[in-house]
Amino acid sequence: MTSPHWSKQRAAAFTLVETAMAIGIIAFVMTGLLGVLPIALHELANARNEIIVAELAESQLTRASQMDFSRLDDLPSSGNALFDVSGVETADGSRAIYEVGLTLNEVSDRSKVLLVSVYRHPRNPNDRPLADFISLLADNGR
Repeated sequence: MTSPHWSKQRAAAFTLVETAMAIGIIAFVMTGLLGVLPIALHELANARNEIIVAELAESQLTRASQMDFSRLDDLPSSGNALFDVSGVETADGSRAIYEVGLTLNEVSDRSKVLLVSVYRHPRNPNDRPLADFISLLADNGR
């Protein structure tokens, strides 16, 4: 009977030290990535908030620009509009997140300036708006 032939080559495998080093490096990298996660989520919420604020103001400016010029004076008399977290208008003050106020100033008999201010709801009288948007509306004979 012949004896088994043992090769002097080592089997291709990772040692325990190499495996432990790889796990340590991966854990170090993952810890750094997890540390950035709360900051990224906060910035994502801020960006979403800014988009909704801009969309709210844009919708009010578009509505005003499409109105008959003689009816623009009716805009501010409607009071501040309330909007929920998705930017949908709501009458329920407990669901409202945003408050949009309109201020209309006459520049001449054929032009007016509309100021759209978006606030966090509920707001105090001294609160600054999240954003202000201004548009010049002219009587174009509609």
